[in-house]
Amino acid sequence: MEVINPNALVREGTRLIVHAGNAGVSLSYPLSGMDSGTFFWGVQTIDQSFAGGDFSAETSFSITGTGVTVES
Repeated sequence: MEVINPNALVREGTRLIVHAGNAGVSLSYPLSGMDSGTFFWGVQTIDQSFAGGDFSAETSFSITGTGVTVES
């Protein structure tokens, strides 16, 4: 939520806006200009009526001085 706001209540999955999600209908969402550090992420499905489902399990990735390390 510090990099991209999910527009939803994370614990309940309740959407705060009636609109497509941050990624729209895309299967990816590019990030750029991020500092080094460890970041945590999750995704949420949104149906045709813009109702949100549960968020996925949280996963993390790290950006180091030389590249990205994926952690599970």
